Amino acid sequence: MLEFSFVYGENGYMLSRDLRAVIFGGEASDDMENESYHIVGYDKTEQIAVGRFSPISETVCRIDFVGVREDYRRQYVGDLVIKAIEDKAKTLGIKTAVLETPDLLLPFFEFEMYENMGKTENGTIKMRKDLMQVHKCRGCM
Repeated sequence: MLEFSFVYGENGYMLSRDLRAVIFGGEASDDMENESYHIVGYDKTEQIAVGRFSPISETVCRIDFVGVREDYRRQYVGDLVIKAIEDKAKTLGIKTAVLETPDLLLPFFEFEMYENMGKTENGTIKMRKDLMQVHKCRGCM
């Protein structure tokens, strides 16, 4: 059974950093660790997924990253991580989520109903999603 744990700030970073290093190929952190919500997904007691989002205003958050351990990919774990992040953000009053992604991950975020807002100066794609809009089940589309 997949379960998620959200931890705010430095404690969340400490909880997620080892799996982040495995997924992203080395330890990576920035100055937003203390101001972000960190999510860790567990299969029983084993960490299998991580993510982070940062409120950037009272109604907007930025999804900084989503990562799933390689042996759990293509099993909809990433979808569950995104859904958990969006649900947590909504409980905080967040109405819009934004993110930047490389071209390679564009299909994943489009599947998650994120709108392509165009290329950024650094070559990533800026995306956004209205979290208040009710989306039809993907299987019903």
